[in-house]
Order: sequence, then C-alpha cells, then structure tokens
Amino acid sequence: MNKINSFTLLEVTVAMLLSAICIGICYTAFTLTNQYYAQIKSRKDEVGNILLMKQVLQHDFEIASKINKTEFGISCEMAHGTIEYQFKPECMVRNQYQLKNDTVKMAITNLVFKFEKLAIDSGLVDELTFNYSLKNKQNNIRFQKIYSATNLFN
Repeated sequence: MNKINSFTLLEVTVAMLLSAICIGICYTAFTLTNQYYAQIKSRKDEVGNILLMKQVLQHDFEIASKINKTEFGISCEMAHGTIEYQFKPECMVRNQYQLKNDTVKMAITNLVFKFEKLAIDSGLVDELTFNYSLKNKQNNIRFQKIYSATNLFN
C-alpha cells in the first residue's frame, strides 16, 4: 500500500490560525493608515479652502470700485459686474456675476463691517473683520479697502 504525504489536522489548523493572525494585522494596518490619510486630507482641504477664500476676498477688495453692506453680507461692484458675499454662521457663499456660487464651509463669528473705523449696518464698507475656527482655534482675519477720491464722490 502506497502512503500519501499530507498534513495532519493539527498542522492545517495551526497554518489557518497563523494566516488569520497575519490577515488581521494587515487589515488593521490598512485601516489605521486609511484613517490617518483621511484626517490629513480633511485638514489639508480645510486649510486650502480658507487660504483660497482669503486670496479671493482680498483680490475682490482690491479691485472693487465700491463695496456695499447688504442684508446678508457685502456686494463688491466691479467693472464687469457685481460679486456678492453672503456670510452665514456655518459657511460663506460667493456669488460671482450671478453665474456661479462658491461655498466655503467654515464657522464664521464676530462679523464686523466698518467704514472709517466705525461699525456700520448699511452703506459703504472699507473694512471687514471676522473670526473663523481652524483646528479648534479661533483666528481673526481682516480685509481693508482703500478708496480713491473718485470712488467716494461717485
């Protein structure tokens, strides 16, 4: 009678146990790496949105001929049309020439509109300040418009 070489039941069980342990370790490492990457990506997106918002708002303040306070934010009068900003507690919405809306999700607090260093409720704006939170820390931001004499008389 020919004997067939094979593994015993105990050897197969030990091999399955070692395989399960290896698969579990690999799955845990993959899950932790994936979560860490998702956290880094969300932080990067948040910082990127805030930097983009700062850049666009600063640019609009610089090239606008007039900036007026509206019911929900500001209106920047440009040569090509009007850009409106709406400031909400959970986000900022930018409406460019009534064509497209851009939304930046960030918590905005202490929104203050000023003209010649006095807080205003309506009219011309030359300074905008507000706080936003980034990484659970409150940050202050300020935008200022310097008007020419022709802009103020028109």
